[in-house]
Amino acid sequence: MDLTSTEGAALIAASSTIATVAIRDKRANAGRLSLPAGVMVRLAPGGKRISLSKLAREVRLGERVTLTLTIESADGTRQEIRVTVEARLRSPLDDERRAHGAH
Repeated sequence: MDLTSTEGAALIAASSTIATVAIRDKRANAGRLSLPAGVMVRLAPGGKRISLSKLAREVRLGERVTLTLTIESADGTRQEIRVTVEARLRSPLDDERRAHGAH
């Protein structure tokens, strides 16, 4: 997932009805991720990411899961944004690279 804030903000929480959700940065629990103005922040394995644990049920590959992201702006205003993500082994970019022979 790629996140970009036009005015600068922070991802301060994420939640799901089917799992415990944590915001992580290089395997540690970060609690929040800065979203500098105009800078794309990429969430990916091994780096900044959102991880799900303690699943209430099995999530199958290809299934879509709804997450609620809580974003806090520089003035302290909070906004909840619902996103739907697909359960995958790799990112769509990784799949595209593999399809074209890049590793």
